[in-house]
Amino acid sequence: MHQKPILIRFILFASASAMLSATTSCDRNNDRINRKYVLENGTEHEIKVEFYRFGRQQKTASITGAGLIAEGVSSNDAGKTISAQAAFATDSVIVTFDDEKQQVYTNIVSSLRKNISPEFRNILVDSSYERESNSLYRFIFIEEDYDKAEDCK
Repeated sequence: MHQKPILIRFILFASASAMLSATTSCDRNNDRINRKYVLENGTEHEIKVEFYRFGRQQKTASITGAGLIAEGVSSNDAGKTISAQAAFATDSVIVTFDDEKQQVYTNIVSSLRKNISPEFRNILVDSSYERESNSLYRFIFIEEDYDKAEDCK
């Protein structure tokens, strides 16, 4: 007889916990951010972008003339950090202009070293992007990027 009230209390407690958990998870979804990062060519140059992760090439995108080169999405789902680096799943990028000039972008941070190169207009660093909204960041390659790139030959 004494076990029935304990069992009923346990069932009520479990039900209340489940409802509370469902309500809490809905509230967390309201704080979820999906941010799109867009890379565009604002020049007439041919631009090839090679994405690397841990020294292995992941993908390549290219365009001749103005237009969209690549885009990626990063979210804070499961406590992840939102960043351009996460959106493109990369830790370094090689950008080649007209098969003549290159710029290597890195953003490698560890407890032993910090290597962010170049420090200006780095496509792996959020502050280099134009923030159109909290969900859209845009990086447009300009003539200055071409001018600052190093000769390939």
